[in-house]
Amino acid sequence: MNPAFLLIKLSQQICIYRCKIKLMKEITAFLAFNLLVLCTYAQVQRKTLPNADSVKSGIHDSRDNKIRKNELDKKGSKQERLKELDLTFAQKRKMRDLQLANKSKRVAIENDPLLSESQKKERLKELQKEGLNNLKQVLSDEQMEKLRAIRSKRKVNNQDMDQ
Repeated sequence: MNPAFLLIKLSQQICIYRCKIKLMKEITAFLAFNLLVLCTYAQVQRKTLPNADSVKSGIHDSRDNKIRKNELDKKGSKQERLKELDLTFAQKRKMRDLQLANKSKRVAIENDPLLSESQKKERLKELQKEGLNNLKQVLSDEQMEKLRAIRSKRKVNNQDMDQ
């Protein structure tokens, strides 16, 4: 055999070997990156409400979910209750903003793994008081009275349903 031919063949094999090593490094880097991403997304399980379809179809049967079903059924009547308050456009917008802010704070408190259950309850009560104070700033005195009457009426209806 010709030594030049052997030299060319050897250089081809070295090139193939280098390509295989490079490919193996890329695969290893890809797998390491995906492992890092998967570990990053491992989070505390959040408490979520089931969607209305799954509740109405009876998929969720636990006590908590029965309570949630009542909450979902009341959503339509919530809009009706708000209509009774005769809110202006600005008041509706402020109330929506307050509700969204309170919801994000509530979810953050509920999903905070550093807080004990008693601390969570305490913080949620504080958040509820803060929300009521903010609501008093948005609504007029007459609207607050209407809201109190609506809430007391709803409370009586809920007690009747429980019995």
